[in-house]
Amino acid sequence: MFGFGVAESEPVEPNDNMKAFEKLVKKIGRMKFGYEPTVEFVKSTGVAGEYGNGHLLVNVGRLGKRFFSPPLSAETLRFILHELPHEKGLHTEVSYQTEKEWMGAELIMKALSDPGFFDLEG
Repeated sequence: MFGFGVAESEPVEPNDNMKAFEKLVKKIGRMKFGYEPTVEFVKSTGVAGEYGNGHLLVNVGRLGKRFFSPPLSAETLRFILHELPHEKGLHTEVSYQTEKEWMGAELIMKALSDPGFFDLEG
């Protein structure tokens, strides 16, 4: 089963800020990979997040609900830019590092050409 190795986890009902964060993850996934990753919020003693097979597991137990306030911040973008590039590889693989670089560059260009992309309301 996917998710935090041997760490036990329990589901967390997302608040509005967490739902907006999920919307951002899906928008970025659609832009980069052509599909919307699924997002699951849990409370666990494990790592802050894991991504694989189009699924992002977000550990609210590690990050805290304040992490998502506001849902669009340098901190949340850093988290997304760490996790979603796992679509292309693991930490030590060149494909992962390259994807991180491209994703960051493409998000900057998106912000310049389409600032509405980052509107998370509605």
